[in-house]
Amino acid sequence: MPETTLTGWKHRIADYAAANGIPLGSSKVQRFAIRINKRFERYNDCDLGRLLQHSDPTADTAVRNVMAAAA
Repeated sequence: MPETTLTGWKHRIADYAAANGIPLGSSKVQRFAIRINKRFERYNDCDLGRLLQHSDPTADTAVRNVMAAAA
């Protein structure tokens, strides 16, 4: 599984840019990595992240179980 740290995002962005012939400087890669990392952390902090990571086989069951746990 890819690393979800700031350094991991920088490596993934730089690798993608190199593989697709996109010229990106190191400062631009850094800015993109910071932006993606912030979004990733916000996503993992919200209820939607917990809902999508729930182990129920259907979304309806997951919603009911999460709502029941919150009540």
